[in-house]
Amino acid sequence: MGKKFRRQHPISGFILDFYCHELRLGIEIDGLIHNQTDIKKYDECRSKIILDQKIYLIRILNTLIENNLPMVIEKLENLINNHPRLALARRGWTPKAAG
Repeated sequence: MGKKFRRQHPISGFILDFYCHELRLGIEIDGLIHNQTDIKKYDECRSKIILDQKIYLIRILNTLIENNLPMVIEKLENLINNHPRLALARRGWTPKAAG
């Protein structure tokens, strides 16, 4: 889709697995450990801080990637093409520019 994603990109003291600056889209790849209560609480807090930076964040289970990568890619393409905020970002709009 012509979008550049950076691996292991720092945001607000955290490291996102993947980040596209143009879309302000972060992707986290989560293992089963993220189902543990204490990790879920940490992830929720971390996600809020990242979302406060006007970054859209999605989480994908690593088992889903391992078992059905084509479907994950299709869902990401659909998200980028159809999510209202990401569609605006594709056309050059960013939250800062909209002010």
